Amino acid sequence: MNLPVGLLGSLFPSNTLIGLATGAGRTTQSNPALAVAALRSAQANEAAEVARKAREPQVSRDLQRFADVLARATTPEDVLNDRTARNVLLTANGLGASLDALGLAKRALLGDYTAENHPAQQLKDMTPAWLGTAQKYDFTASGLAKLRDPSALAEIRTNYTNIRWQEDLERRAPGLSFAMTFIKTGGDLDRAVEILGNRVAREVVTGAFGIPRQIAFQPLETQIAVIERRIDVARLADKSYREDIARRYLIQRNASPMGAGSIAQLFA
Repeated sequence: MNLPVGLLGSLFPSNTLIGLATGAGRTTQSNPALAVAALRSAQANEAAEVARKAREPQVSRDLQRFADVLARATTPEDVLNDRTARNVLLTANGLGASLDALGLAKRALLGDYTAENHPAQQLKDMTPAWLGTAQKYDFTASGLAKLRDPSALAEIRTNYTNIRWQEDLERRAPGLSFAMTFIKTGGDLDRAVEILGNRVAREVVTGAFGIPRQIAFQPLETQIAVIERRIDVARLADKSYREDIARRYLIQRNASPMGAGSIAQLFA
């Protein structure tokens, strides 16, 4: 597979990566031991904390706005055109980083997603959530029927609330939300290219193993080779292996600024 480097940049917003690399926006003092302890606490108390988050006014308002827009909508475009509704929908489906890419959202979620040249198909290796979301709601064939299904709405409410809770985790310890998400979802990744295309997995794996962020400017084949040399991708199915990587990531993330290495270090 040979994707242009520019596409990688469009999938991983530069402001997100720069903030992660430099520590911009941190609200806690970095401490490796406290970060690992925070991970254990978050794993143990997740249900209660998420329930509290669901009762917070801003989360309630966002979900109510989504419900109101969906109730009035006659087409999927009506939902996507409303920024709050789009935010809830995309965030709940792992696409929140593309909130401001309205054109991409419409192209990837509408139309015949089974066509080879459809954007969701073209992005399926790097960002499989586009294709998964297009398939789940099948907007072109089903309109808003599948999105309005009670089980789909319940899933959106749950996922959106969880994402907002993960934002709280990041304020406790830099990288904590990424570590938690990687532990829960990393088992679905079985190829290096999927790690590169998953914002969370890419952050955790590169951070845990000291892979410089400048790797993003290398050919995709080079990036894949580096990832495969650092970890045993097949072992990601083992939760304990993912937890080990997550702890290593938190220690590295909270010990010193990340991303200061050079590309030359990858081939030493």
